[in-house]
Amino acid sequence: SKRDLITKANQPRAVRSKPRSFMLATAGGAGIMRRVGRDRYPIEIVYWLKRGVRIKPAFGFKAKTSSTIGARFGINFVASLSDAMGHKG
Repeated sequence: SKRDLITKANQPRAVRSKPRSFMLATAGGAGIMRRVGRDRYPIEIVYWLKRGVRIKPAFGFKAKTSSTIGARFGINFVASLSDAMGHKG
């Protein structure tokens, strides 16, 4: 339906520059489509994003973030709270 179409302003420049390409969002995901030929149909799916896909963690961001928060959050929180309350220290 018209509600499922992504507006031109919200489309990536690469899609906007192609005259026969458009983006579509549905309950199952979102994708980039392209019309093949001059008619409305057939339509070719160029790229499709599925909803609810699990991505394996990479680069150790979660472990590094957790350890940094564990080491620094309490110290920073106490200092910020003390500063906000007008205490020196």
